[in-house]
Amino acid sequence: MLAYMRGVPYRPLVTTLFVGGLPEDTSEQFVQSIFSPVTEVASTRIIKDASLTKCRGFAYVTIASRTQADEAVRRIDGTSVDGCRVRVDYAT
Repeated sequence: MLAYMRGVPYRPLVTTLFVGGLPEDTSEQFVQSIFSPVTEVASTRIIKDASLTKCRGFAYVTIASRTQADEAVRRIDGTSVDGCRVRVDYAT
């Protein structure tokens, strides 16, 4: 999704994406498998609960380039993966 700044589409320079709607048992490999058909993932960070055992439902993925990040947001945001609706947007 493109944010709008003064009526003009705004594409941030960052290539880190927020990925929400993930199941509790999410692994880095699972997140990478979501993105691998679209782009190459540089790094993945899953946010876990205080006991560090379960995913809190979101992660951050760093993509190699902004062009690839744009494509990943466009193609993956809103898709269903293992019964969960995945949300992908630029990390702020």
